Amino acid sequence: MAEEESTPQDEQAPEPEPAPAAEAPAAAAPPSPPPQGEGVPMQIGAYISKGWEVVKADPVLFILGYLVIGAIIGATGGILFGPMMFGYLRVAQKRLKGEPAEFGDLFCGFQDFGKGLITWLLLAAVGCVAGIIYVIAILLWFIPCIGWLLGFVVMLAVSLFMGAACYFVVPNAALSDASPVDSLKASFRFCFAHFLQVLLLSLVTGLVAGAGGIVCCIGIYVTAPIALVASVVAYNEFYLPNAAQGE
Repeated sequence: MAEEESTPQDEQAPEPEPAPAAEAPAAAAPPSPPPQGEGVPMQIGAYISKGWEVVKADPVLFILGYLVIGAIIGATGGILFGPMMFGYLRVAQKRLKGEPAEFGDLFCGFQDFGKGLITWLLLAAVGCVAGIIYVIAILLWFIPCIGWLLGFVVMLAVSLFMGAACYFVVPNAALSDASPVDSLKASFRFCFAHFLQVLLLSLVTGLVAGAGGIVCCIGIYVTAPIALVASVVAYNEFYLPNAAQGE
C-alpha cells in the first residue's frame, strides 16, 4: 500500500516561540535627602538691604505707620503691643510678597487681639524673669573688688541671651498659625540650635534700629522700621527653612 504523500497543507508550521517579556524599566531612585546639618546660611546684609528697599518704596506706610503704632502702644502702656506689631509685620510680609497693603492694614492685628495680647504677656513675663536676674546681679556689686564686674557681666549676658532667644517670637506668632506659647518655645529652641547666628542677627538689627537715635532721636523712626522689616525677611529666609529642616 503506497504511502500517502503529505501536502504542504497537511504540514503544520511550527509555532513561533513567545518573545521574552520585556523587562520593566527600573524605578527611578528617590532623590537623596539634603545633607543633614547643612542649613540655609544667614545673610544679614541682604535682610537689611531688603528692609531698606521696602521702607524706601513706601515711607508713609512704614515710617508714619511706625509713629502711629508707637504712639498707640505708648498710650496704652504696652497692652496693645502685640496686636499693633502683628499688623505692622503682616503689612511688611505683604509688601515683601509683592501684595498690596494699605495704611488701614496696620490694624489687622486686632483680628487676633487675644493672640497678640498673650504674646505680649509672655514677653513681659520673660522680661520679669530677666529683671529678677538683674536684681541679683546688682547685689553682686557689694562683693569687694570684682563684684561690680560680675554684676555687669551677668546683666550683659542676660540681655544678649534674651534678645536672641525672643527674636522670632513675634514674627512667628504674627505670621503663622502657631500659638504664642508655641512661638516662644520655637524661638528659644531655634536660638539654642543657631545661637551665634541669631545673637549676631539680634545685635546687628538692634544696632541698626538704634542708630537713628544718634540724629536727635528722629532718625530712629527711619531705622527702626528698616530693622523690623529686616526681621520679617530673616524670618522668611533664615528661620523658616532652618526650623523646617530641624523638625
